[in-house]
Order: sequence, then structure tokens, then C-alpha cells
Amino acid sequence: GKAQRAAAKARIEAARSAGICWSHGEYIEGLSSVAAPVVDASGEAIGALLSYGPTYRFPAKGQTRRIERTVRAAADELSRQLKNS
Repeated sequence: GKAQRAAAKARIEAARSAGICWSHGEYIEGLSSVAAPVVDASGEAIGALLSYGPTYRFPAKGQTRRIERTVRAAADELSRQLKNS
């Protein structure tokens, strides 16, 4: 309903601002994932780079920010390569 649409919109805006999006069991119970956008030359998102693992060990304690930086850097590099190809 209306509340679900508002929650989804808020989540998309938060991900857009942060450049990263986490999911902890929202879609598959026991699975966590992190994603960063892959963009084209105009800056439009054309896909995402994703990493996932079992929630009980992903992300490992104290590793959230390191994982975010790594996934974002890889997505940025892929975007750069696509722009230059």
C-alpha cells in the first residue's frame, strides 16, 4: 500500500545519497547483501555491483565500512571502464 511505497521511496533516496545499499534478510531470509550502482557516461545507473553472504557472518563484525568502500570502489572502476570502452 501507500506506506510500503513511501518506505521503498525513502530507501531508494537513502541509497542514492550513500552510494551504497544494504539488505539484511528483506528479500531472502538469512541473506545479507550490499550493492553499489554502475553508471554510464551520463551518470545514469545502468546496473549494480553486488556482494552477498549469510547474515550470520556477512558483514563480519567491524567490517561494514571496509566492505562498503570496496564495493563502491569496484563499481566506480567498472563504471569508468564502461565509459572508456
